Amino acid sequence: MRASTVPPEGRMLLSRLVRHARLRQLQLLLALRDCGSVVRAAQQLDISQSAATQALAELERVLDARLFERHARGLRPTPAGQALTDAARGIMSELEDVAETLAALRLGASAALRLGAIPSAAHSVLPPLLARFYLGHPQVHVDVQEGEGARLLALLLGGALDAVFCRQPAPLSEQLAFRPLLADAAVFIVAPGHALARARRVRLGQLAGARWVLPTSSIAVRDVFERVVLAGLPQAHWFPVSTLSLPVLKSLLAQPGAVTLAPRSILPALGPGGSAHGVGVLDMALDPAALALAPLGVAYPRQAMPALLEVHPGIRLFVAGPGDASDLLKVADPRAAAATVMLGMVTDDDKASLLRSVDAYVAPHLGGESFGIVLVEAMAAGAPVVASDLPAFPPVLDAGATPAHGDANGILFETGAP
Repeated sequence: MRASTVPPEGRMLLSRLVRHARLRQLQLLLALRDCGSVVRAAQQLDISQSAATQALAELERVLDARLFERHARGLRPTPAGQALTDAARGIMSELEDVAETLAALRLGASAALRLGAIPSAAHSVLPPLLARFYLGHPQVHVDVQEGEGARLLALLLGGALDAVFCRQPAPLSEQLAFRPLLADAAVFIVAPGHALARARRVRLGQLAGARWVLPTSSIAVRDVFERVVLAGLPQAHWFPVSTLSLPVLKSLLAQPGAVTLAPRSILPALGPGGSAHGVGVLDMALDPAALALAPLGVAYPRQAMPALLEVHPGIRLFVAGPGDASDLLKVADPRAAAATVMLGMVTDDDKASLLRSVDAYVAPHLGGESFGIVLVEAMAAGAPVVASDLPAFPPVLDAGATPAHGDANGILFETGAP
């Protein structure tokens, strides 16, 4: 929610939190929620009971709200305390992820790649891509955050993620591009021992007595359930549970007559179909088009290369150096991929010849490359330079060069800028 849409009372409370709340207090909230006792929470955080009591009282004073109440077995959060605790858990989780990334960079990772993935993508398209990516980029720290597509896309637009593996958004923000990777469809899943597990061309009416495990309302397959199943079986019964959890889903399918609708892409995570530990997929007599889901793929910020191609359709990008970028090209804008030539490792003679032949040398280094020699080589060959503003680069290009005030040697841009 943008600040302009927050009511005045909310803006006031946010201002108080920003000015007065501390991370240690957020840790205390989580410890109190988990332990149900000031004494045990203080022990968990290695602070005194009086310090814990004082920190809680201070936070309640800042918010002018009671966050916990006593009951027979200790403490439990009030509605206000539950809301703040839920937010604190998300904040601390994000900080843990950031700390892990920073630690990896300190220990030698050359860069960090922040990815988001919905469950279907996390179980299908992402694992093989990551396996191949690591073969060529073993020093890159990859952080994968799993969640709902709408939340992950908001993080991508805000710059908190580099790419999101999800279903094709509709509509797609003008700031993003999407590359489809896998067609998908909803399938009807039962336990291997279900009476219809091996039947051919099952009609929807044959599931009139089934008890359904509902997909959560936030995922695409729920729309198929309401549009296809409920339209044909308006008296359908279901468990009072909707879930994204695969272990919970499998346990509910073990109940007599249980059926669920799920994306075909998650089947590998449920085990081999037909086995004692897997699931059965019903052969339904339904129009496949009615069960189609938006394809899985990757959403990522639009980059400069397609824009350059609009102005200069014949532009070519030559990439020299170690590593296999084939997987990156698969998810790049198709026009950019077609205009990119991967040269691999080149000899010094070939490098010199290449630099003499190009219109510009681009050095989008992110860090770890501490010497300006790569720019000197390009300049010696007469190639104009466009480089990130690493500490070693400005002296080479004459300190102070910027995109707005370039010089004869080249221009600099902020490291990491798209």
